[in-house]
Amino acid sequence: MTRSRRYRVVLGISGCLGLLSAAPLSAQVVVEPDRQDPLNLTGYWADAGGRIQRMAQDGAALTGALERPTAQDQQVFGYQAHDVVVRGTLADHRVTGQINLRLPLAEQGRCPEYAQRWAPFSLTFIPSEDGDQDRLTGSFQVGRVEVDRDGCRPLPGADTISWEMTRLVPFRLDLDIDSDNNNGQGRPGRDDAEDQVEATAGQPGKFVFSNHNDDDENGVPDYADARLPEPYRADVAGHEQSVIPLIVELRPNPDWPFPIDWSKLGIRVIYPGLDHPPSFTGRPLSADFVDYTGDKVGPMRLWRTRLVARHWREPANYVVPRHGYGAREWGLRDGALEALLILEGTTPVRAGMIQAELAYDGTIVRDRVQASIVEPNLGVNNSNPGALHGDPRLPPGVPDVEFRIDENDQGQRVMDDRQRDDEMVEDQGAGFRFWWNEAEGPDVALDDLTDLAPLVVDVPDDLPVGFRWFLRARGCSIYLYPAVSPSVNRRAFLQTEELAREQIAQHGWTVRDGATQEITVRPGRNEFLFAGLRSASSTRGALILLAAAPGSEAPVPVDSARLTLQGSRTLWWLASARGAPSVSMGSYPVDGTGTVTIQRYPTPAWPAGREGGRRPGTYVVMLHGFNVTEREAVTSFDRVYKRLYWLGLRGLFIGFTWHSDETWRLHTGLWESVPARFDPNVENAFQTAPALRDFLIQVRDRAGGAEHVDLMAHSLGNLVMWEALRLHERLGRGPLARSIFMIEPAVWSEAFDPEAGVGYNGSGDDRAFYSTNQLRQQSWAFWFNQAGHDPRAALAGFVYHSYLPGDSALWAMRLNDFIWRKWSGAVSGLRPQRLWHYYRDRLERRPPVNRAPVGDNRFYDRIPALLQIGHRTTDYGVADLSPAAGELPHPMAFANYRASQGGWTAGAHSDFKDLEFPRIWRWWDEFLGYAGRTRRTARLLLGEE
Repeated sequence: MTRSRRYRVVLGISGCLGLLSAAPLSAQVVVEPDRQDPLNLTGYWADAGGRIQRMAQDGAALTGALERPTAQDQQVFGYQAHDVVVRGTLADHRVTGQINLRLPLAEQGRCPEYAQRWAPFSLTFIPSEDGDQDRLTGSFQVGRVEVDRDGCRPLPGADTISWEMTRLVPFRLDLDIDSDNNNGQGRPGRDDAEDQVEATAGQPGKFVFSNHNDDDENGVPDYADARLPEPYRADVAGHEQSVIPLIVELRPNPDWPFPIDWSKLGIRVIYPGLDHPPSFTGRPLSADFVDYTGDKVGPMRLWRTRLVARHWREPANYVVPRHGYGAREWGLRDGALEALLILEGTTPVRAGMIQAELAYDGTIVRDRVQASIVEPNLGVNNSNPGALHGDPRLPPGVPDVEFRIDENDQGQRVMDDRQRDDEMVEDQGAGFRFWWNEAEGPDVALDDLTDLAPLVVDVPDDLPVGFRWFLRARGCSIYLYPAVSPSVNRRAFLQTEELAREQIAQHGWTVRDGATQEITVRPGRNEFLFAGLRSASSTRGALILLAAAPGSEAPVPVDSARLTLQGSRTLWWLASARGAPSVSMGSYPVDGTGTVTIQRYPTPAWPAGREGGRRPGTYVVMLHGFNVTEREAVTSFDRVYKRLYWLGLRGLFIGFTWHSDETWRLHTGLWESVPARFDPNVENAFQTAPALRDFLIQVRDRAGGAEHVDLMAHSLGNLVMWEALRLHERLGRGPLARSIFMIEPAVWSEAFDPEAGVGYNGSGDDRAFYSTNQLRQQSWAFWFNQAGHDPRAALAGFVYHSYLPGDSALWAMRLNDFIWRKWSGAVSGLRPQRLWHYYRDRLERRPPVNRAPVGDNRFYDRIPALLQIGHRTTDYGVADLSPAAGELPHPMAFANYRASQGGWTAGAHSDFKDLEFPRIWRWWDEFLGYAGRTRRTARLLLGEE
């Protein structure tokens, strides 16, 4: 009996593709969002028996050719290389099509109709995460065929055959960075612990600091600097420390059976970066400042270190995202399978994916890592939002009044303009200009608090525990203290005594020039105050914030800010009208049309080389009062300048000193000096007024107009100020200043009364009436309020007046007048009692001689104060004299302010400068500053330059 043979037609194809037992399919890999490319099956596929298929995909069409059959495939089935064995269509992850089948060569002659058949199949594409373990797996069903000597016959039923292939790649790609954050800025450890977290969802990956400090101090933030030190080199100190090494390695596949054609190998990197090299150009803001934030976008950059240009920062070395590069462009070849890239952070991003892809003859493998760009910030207050964008009040480099310190500089297309200006220019020009501390050590007293300036450190909230923070000083030395003021009001430590005492109780750190000091900070915003240590000269330096990753002993710079520390005396000007009254003035106006000739003090010389800053701006001129030496004036003005600065002055402060401390020699032959007598200094005030007027004309012209100049005067300095205004009104030439601020003026109150006669007919009075003509000869009445001549016409603004009833110094002014106008004869024994306050007619001349600064009817020692109405009697006392203007509201003032409302102590005359600033802040704010007003309605010109 002849036995027939039965064959499954699939035997032929199974010999080629591999007959495998059925196996469960693995779970589908989740593709990361960065993998946006369509499915690609092009490449080489191998089965378990070592056969290799070459798949070619064209759109959705897929064809497969046998690239390397086994010897058995050739001998038994007749397969040769490039025989077409698969035709299919790809839809989503499934391939459906037909398989070309053959019987063994020995049977093909008997069954020609079954020798070549196409059987339907269905395969599932299961991608691996990195593309180097992709699989095609599925099955197909084929009918049975019986073969005997009489031929071939189909049999009922079919067989289900499992079919699986694995993608074959020449290299596996390994992309490595310090993903477990234990190597600082160094090379990755490349161990299992690192690999396990390098691309894990929910993990931050490598923390990379935004490269926005200025390591070489050239005024250009490092992200915009085209010439930085060389990047990571383990053997070189001083390399660019804010960048991170990233390694791309090709790992050869030992199962790859073909020679490598390097011309077919390409690389690209997909990461959140610019699609073109950075330009490294800025937008000029002024002569001294440039906006570089147009380059601060990304948020990442990758740079090649196989240099194809002179410097690694040149555009040719920039790795353009998604751009394909040939292997040779990266220096990859046989024996050189590793490329070192440099990762630079520019703007913050959480878990940004970096995916490298290796393409070879249509096959793509990949690896990925994650990096979080974080931006710690060291901030000082060196610019004003709005000033860079059309608001001319404060140019770049001038601190805003509220001490807003902007925490980021992410670029004009990313961040709101109002939130980036300090960071934008923090490393340019002189940086933050401030004065050094007057105290000798780190201990701070209430009076030293004006020497402290705000500084902030911002630490990203998502940094892991264990980062350590440091501050380094370069070119300067500072004390650093935790601040008690909230960020919404960084001046609060100066505004109440309670908070001021809390501030001085804080202990901090000393950071000396060239040293690095660890400081305590927490995630989020950290508020500090710093004081500059005194130096022999002005010092331009920088503060650098550094961070050390957990396990790292080498902190790296993460931000920097330039600052200039100098003596506060160099930040304001001193104008001196001291010396001798050596200039003759022959047309000094007095009452009516009368004039006299006087010797006046010379006009102060304009300080050499001082032209009023970069442009016209705000000027504040202040005069001191009676019995102040030049040295004392400098000390006083320095204190006033600091307080005005904290109040909001950002213009030029000028202290005007004059000869208010003339001493009087006792007629005893001892010739010793005694405390200055008041009367000679009143004469000096009149003789100084022309010098002040001439100086103010210069100030006004340099400032760009009277509306940019304010005047302040204390005590007897008010007489100089008002007399300068009176002269200017009489002599013309337009407004001299904007507003004036009278602080406890030591000028007789009647000098501001309207021009009119004075009648004593009240209860307690010995009746008398003095006409205006009489008052012009023997009183101070209406000297500054003469009919038709109002000194306020020399102002473009208003008169503001601070007064205090019971002011002890102004009482002494009355006492001086009482002694020298009533009792001086009795005291000296040379003359009988004068009683000039009562017998005013004794002072009149025939013909009449009007009062004048000098001459027979001179003000300074001959003309007494008026007696108050109801107090005219020969038995009068000090309290019966009219008060000084600083003891009561002023009739010519736009606003009067009782100083005790602002914290002045009873009887005080100089609390605005003598009291510690936190105890007197309210007076400064309510009388001179905002006090609820907007900046534009502040009394002084504050917040302007």
